[in-house]
Amino acid sequence: RSNKYIDETTPWVLAKDESSHSRLATVLYNLVESITIGASLLEPFMPETSQKILAQLNTEKRALSDMDTFGLYPDGNQVTREPEILFARLDIKKILARVEEMTKAEDFKGNIHDVGGPTANFRHTSCEKQLTKGVCPNKQCLFPKPCRNLTVDHQDYLNLLRKLRRLPNVKKVFIRSGIRFDYLMCDTDDTFMREMVEHHISGQLKVAPEHVADPVLQMMGKPENEIYEKFIQKYKKLNEQMGKKQFVVPYLMSSHPGSTLKEAVRLAEYLRDLGYMPEQVQDFYPTPSTISTCMYYTGLDPRTMKKVYVPVNPHEKAMQRALIQYRNPKNYDLVYEALVAAGRRDLIGFTKECLIKPRKNVGQTYKEKGSFEKKGPSAKSAGNKKKKKTIRNIHRRKNGTR
Repeated sequence: RSNKYIDETTPWVLAKDESSHSRLATVLYNLVESITIGASLLEPFMPETSQKILAQLNTEKRALSDMDTFGLYPDGNQVTREPEILFARLDIKKILARVEEMTKAEDFKGNIHDVGGPTANFRHTSCEKQLTKGVCPNKQCLFPKPCRNLTVDHQDYLNLLRKLRRLPNVKKVFIRSGIRFDYLMCDTDDTFMREMVEHHISGQLKVAPEHVADPVLQMMGKPENEIYEKFIQKYKKLNEQMGKKQFVVPYLMSSHPGSTLKEAVRLAEYLRDLGYMPEQVQDFYPTPSTISTCMYYTGLDPRTMKKVYVPVNPHEKAMQRALIQYRNPKNYDLVYEALVAAGRRDLIGFTKECLIKPRKNVGQTYKEKGSFEKKGPSAKSAGNKKKKKTIRNIHRRKNGTR
């Protein structure tokens, strides 16, 4: 409701009109009140974060009985203070203290299975401006090209990993949840990547290209596939230099806005060339406050207001998902139908480029539009149908009867 209220009252428009400043004050007051209520509700679950929010607003926690009415600030009280980061990466000292505590446990085997969580190599703000002016409202740090103000530095994360490796009783320190490969490729210093390959991968490294077709990546707000390919080449080269056989596990998504059957087939071909079939596939699901969700419901790219193809039909979404796991026999009919609908019958055959083999007498013939109909037996095939070999039929043949 708060988001809807702000969208409808447009305080950024009121701020430009001096005659509307009284109305602007009311809107901002209501916004602060709603944030205060939100922070109060958050307190039982994230007390430290709740306290930070309330401190910035210079207000106090609201009791449940008071949340249905707006309160008043004392006269002369400054409403807000200087902003500060609410959700930051854990301090290195806190992490080291926690790990040292873990190493003393009787069941500790010497392995730290994950350090950093998702996007582990993001350890600080994107640039110096973000500390005072916040996140850029109309720009992204890495898309479509890396921002010239972007601060690329892995030293803090590298220092953390080195200190963890030196702790007594610690044998291995792994990075399992994944890294931002596009951010890593912006680093001109290869020290972090070399040490990651040498010390911190347990056979497989998880990364999230999410797709390989540039039209879909553009809708996702991700760099073009060329960046991912360069990362893979660099990763393989480092593994060869160190005599290691370590692989990359890509996280992929089907049915994202912008993905037609053509792009879905392209993704399947990529997996064919890679020789890999993912066990799990993420089908796009709209979540609040994302550009992708806006595309899903409106069919428009809000950045350009151009139309975007959105796969919303459950059957088409199932076909796109099945293409990623085309080797699964359970997906054969969906994959066959998708290839026919996409005009890619060339991928049905016996050569190494094909995704699936044709089946004899599968009982279905597929139309070009992707739907299929039952194929009944012809009169010729019905007449030539062999009788089942039974004792009765064998005696009939011996007696000259049919």
